[in-house]
Amino acid sequence: MVTLKNINHQLKEKEKIQVSYKDLNDVEVNHSVSQTLIGFIIMFAFYRAMSGSGLIGEDKEQNMYTRILTTGVKPWQYYLSNIISITISNIAINSYIK
Repeated sequence: MVTLKNINHQLKEKEKIQVSYKDLNDVEVNHSVSQTLIGFIIMFAFYRAMSGSGLIGEDKEQNMYTRILTTGVKPWQYYLSNIISITISNIAINSYIK
């Protein structure tokens, strides 16, 4: 009689799991580039967030935010357009610097 328990037991016997041990004392040496890359990604994400929030803050100080929202633009559309514009300007600036 074939049951799910028998099939599971047969599969476990066929698949032997190999466990290996690796010394991780030299992690800092091998992964310093990836740690630096992650740091730069986080830094540029915060930079993008600060740029976008600064743009929105200026719009609110100049009452542009309320004017834009009275035209029928939904708040999520306004925020998304700011995110896209900041992203495009950051890409343009980064490509110009290189």
